[in-house]
Amino acid sequence: MLTAEEVKELLLDLENERVERTISTDNTEKFSQAICAFANDVCSTGLPGYLFIGAYDNGTLSRLKATDRLLKNLSSLRSEGNILPAPSMSVYTCLLYTSPSPRDPKTSRMPSSA
Repeated sequence: MLTAEEVKELLLDLENERVERTISTDNTEKFSQAICAFANDVCSTGLPGYLFIGAYDNGTLSRLKATDRLLKNLSSLRSEGNILPAPSMSVYTCLLYTSPSPRDPKTSRMPSSA
């Protein structure tokens, strides 16, 4: 599992063959395409891919609330049969702080660990 610092680095980096971002919570076609691309590993990196749901293309967060329904829908993408062979995948939620925050009203921030 990624640390908060690793998540921050991936969010701030450019989208690439390992990173996809979206603010959509219901575009399962886009989610499936990203997961399929990660599973194909066209660049032969041997590294996992990350689909960030609730993040804009520039890496800022959309304040998405990870509901049980959303997590269940994401987890079901593996078993629906639309991505074959079924990829190895895990669904995680990660709380990152973006300000203004009552403790630090001057700047946006993300914690160094969670």
